[in-house]
Amino acid sequence: MPPDASAVCTPAGPFPLASFTIGTHSQERSSLKGGLRVLSLFDPVAWSSLDFDRFDVDESFEPQWLHRPLDLRRLNLSRSSGSSPKHTASVMQALSMSLKSDSLQELYVQVDSKDTVVALGKLLSYAGRNITTLAIQNDGSYTSTRDGWVDPLEGNWRMLNLSACTKLESISLLMHFREKPTRPLSETPVGIIQQAPPSLRMVTIDVYCLPKSTTIGNRSVFKIHDFDKVLSTMHFPHLQGFELHICPDSSLQYRNGHWPKCVASPGRPQGPSWAWPPESEEIVVTGGFEPHVWADWTLRAKTN
Repeated sequence: MPPDASAVCTPAGPFPLASFTIGTHSQERSSLKGGLRVLSLFDPVAWSSLDFDRFDVDESFEPQWLHRPLDLRRLNLSRSSGSSPKHTASVMQALSMSLKSDSLQELYVQVDSKDTVVALGKLLSYAGRNITTLAIQNDGSYTSTRDGWVDPLEGNWRMLNLSACTKLESISLLMHFREKPTRPLSETPVGIIQQAPPSLRMVTIDVYCLPKSTTIGNRSVFKIHDFDKVLSTMHFPHLQGFELHICPDSSLQYRNGHWPKCVASPGRPQGPSWAWPPESEEIVVTGGFEPHVWADWTLRAKTN
């Protein structure tokens, strides 16, 4: 059993560190409290990457067990395919009690359940005041092709408390294609953006798993022009750009040993804010930021 926190002397520090990473391959008896206690010894000046895929979820967490509040500037909270929503939510709940409230500047996070969204909302309420860059992913890359999968942000996005991020400048969100969604897939990211402060400068939306490029114009699945409505200069006077990355389904990755070509839709969205690629019937797929992502084109909002 670990000694009582009050009986432990606080060591010297924090010790400067370029980056700090806790990776996967932990086991059920691993300790979230122990991992964060070790992290509290250091002051990572660049990235802190945490991927607690398994640990004892019944272990109580008290911030008094840390050597000092966590002073993290850039934090990446990821999850593996083997972790459960309970683990993800527990990590966020612990961080909302452990972080210095004014330290966090960049946050990259994955959500996989309503409880995780609620926990993220508490984290942003507590430590979001200085965040300038926020990227929110969901677990669609693991489960979106399964029948009945629902984006955990759908219907729960109001719980994010994004308005607490008063200095937010850049936000990245995802949409995963589903054959027959109950609501337009754009509704969730549009709702999230509506919560953003006027300081917003850049919006990036990644659309995954499209069976064909023309699907983006399907108004029963996407209402893509809703972004055009919400991103007005009245609401966001400092906005400099909007990017929509369209990523085909992985089944289209290869065809006859070559990268596929995506045929551009003849019925492209029209409007003053859209700048499409040059007129072309075929657009060669180019590599994305991750090995499983292939973007066929990028829509950019005009800034003049």
